[in-house]
Amino acid sequence: MQVNDEALQEGLDRLADALSLPLLEENTSLAELKNIQAEFVAKSHYFYWKHIEVMAESIYNHSHPIVKQPNIGNLDTLKDKPNSNLMSELRKFHQQYYSANIMSAVVYSKLPKKQLITLSKKYLTQIPNKHVQLPEIKAKRITTKRNILHQQTEEDKTQAIILTFQVPKLKQNWHTFKYISELLTNRQSNSA
Repeated sequence: MQVNDEALQEGLDRLADALSLPLLEENTSLAELKNIQAEFVAKSHYFYWKHIEVMAESIYNHSHPIVKQPNIGNLDTLKDKPNSNLMSELRKFHQQYYSANIMSAVVYSKLPKKQLITLSKKYLTQIPNKHVQLPEIKAKRITTKRNILHQQTEEDKTQAIILTFQVPKLKQNWHTFKYISELLTNRQSNSA
């Protein structure tokens, strides 16, 4: 979500309501499904998604949960299935997993830090803490040490090199990876 600083308070209020008390009504969900389909059609040819597909097929462990779910939702992947109604599953997922203890929020603004903390506490602490325990995933995400070369097709004009390697869990090391990411993606003048 992105709002101007002048609308930050109202934006945080709306975000908190949307997370803790979403409407999840049939008509609004159908409209959102159409938006998801439009985004799928617009972005499914992007180089990044092709790269993810190649990785899923070649080096990902097929017993890892990330491989079992589609990377880009569309009307086909999100339709009702035998013994599974999308709206019921959506409500069940919200009830089970929308919990403060497994959520993180980053509030970025030019407003003073104290004011950001006050606004964040005022609105984002409304989200209930259901003390959700996430299942531990024991399966490794990547199971092979093969290198991947993703060859561009004629219609794909993206100029990119994507390096993929497995790293330790980010909970302990996320600052290091944020720093590395900044170094690799810096586009300021005189950078590589």
